[in-house]
Amino acid sequence: MERTNEIEAASEEILNRLVAQYQTPLRRMCFVILRDEELAKDAVIADNFHGMYLMTEYLYEHETITGKEFMKIFRELKGIPEPGQEAEAAVSDDMFVDDEV
Repeated sequence: MERTNEIEAASEEILNRLVAQYQTPLRRMCFVILRDEELAKDAVIADNFHGMYLMTEYLYEHETITGKEFMKIFRELKGIPEPGQEAEAAVSDDMFVDDEV
């Protein structure tokens, strides 16, 4: 039993030394990660501020928004065509292809 306590004490001492040795670099790394994520968050908000304003305006007028309504506004903002429009565009483009070339 005494041997187990000695091993636990030695393990704890080694662990405490490792924590003390790496505490400052770990804190520095955590700070860098947090700072980078904070900057990334600010960039996302800045890039999408107009869209968030439009969503807020829509919610103010309608009080709720469905996923379909959200995606419609999102696609308009990002210039993404509706899923059905892509297929229609491909079909209409094929109508003008000359098969006898």
